[in-house]
Amino acid sequence: MSLNSEVSMSAGSAQETWLRQDLAASTKPCTAAYWHKPLFTSGANHSPNTATRPLYQALYDYDAEVVVTGHNHHYERFAPMNPQGTLDNTNGIQSFVAGMGGVGSTASAPSSPNRWPATTTRSASSS
Repeated sequence: MSLNSEVSMSAGSAQETWLRQDLAASTKPCTAAYWHKPLFTSGANHSPNTATRPLYQALYDYDAEVVVTGHNHHYERFAPMNPQGTLDNTNGIQSFVAGMGGVGSTASAPSSPNRWPATTTRSASSS
């Protein structure tokens, strides 16, 4: 699912309504979504965008597995969480910030809850 974090994402908005309808009709075995501004991030340059929570909630309600965002210019991953950011190993969504392109890398702030692992720095030679 490609979503837009630059337009209204509120509950009942056109985008959130479309997302719920599309998820309800889906027969796919796995659901992944991506958009620009993350709900969960440890980014020092851009704080979490809580306006994206209704999209995350819809995805959570329909058992999505993965959310990938950008905006902060670093990589981090989070353990499966519910829309409030609480660890949820049963129904949670695995979230990633994958903002490694564009402007040079930026540092992360102190680790957010459920960030996994606490240090995400990898050298180019690590595989």
